[in-house]
Amino acid sequence: MEQMRPSRAPKELRDIILEFSTERKCSRYAITIRWPGGKYTCARCLGRDVWKLKSRDLVECRTCGKQTTITAGTSLHQSHVSLQQWIFSAYLMTHHQALSQADFKRIVGISSDMTLWRMKSIVRTVMAAPNEVVFTARYASREAAFRDVLRKLLSPN
Repeated sequence: MEQMRPSRAPKELRDIILEFSTERKCSRYAITIRWPGGKYTCARCLGRDVWKLKSRDLVECRTCGKQTTITAGTSLHQSHVSLQQWIFSAYLMTHHQALSQADFKRIVGISSDMTLWRMKSIVRTVMAAPNEVVFTARYASREAAFRDVLRKLLSPN
């Protein structure tokens, strides 16, 4: 399985657009977060050997044949929004909280108000924890907050 090492989180919007310019780059980044070191473990048989199916965004256990997606069992499970749009949303919500709804939709590339509301709701849920201080105050930098939001979005529930 091809890996993409999680680099420092981008500091500017133009950096994130370059770093996550394709869905493939987003998938490789998500794999390193979901399965550190690219070490996939099958939920059914605990096998570690997988096929990457190129026709669909799936991995298949070579031992038992169970297929799974990068987002299966996470907050993004069954979402029809691309991984790239989720990453852009997480970046905007950790770096540009005062962005207008119209600008947010334009940058992320969505048209539906309901989709925007759902995405923001899911990101806010992983950002907020009960009885904790204001979100950005918990982190040394917005980049650390961005990395943590991506980690939480892609962690199994």
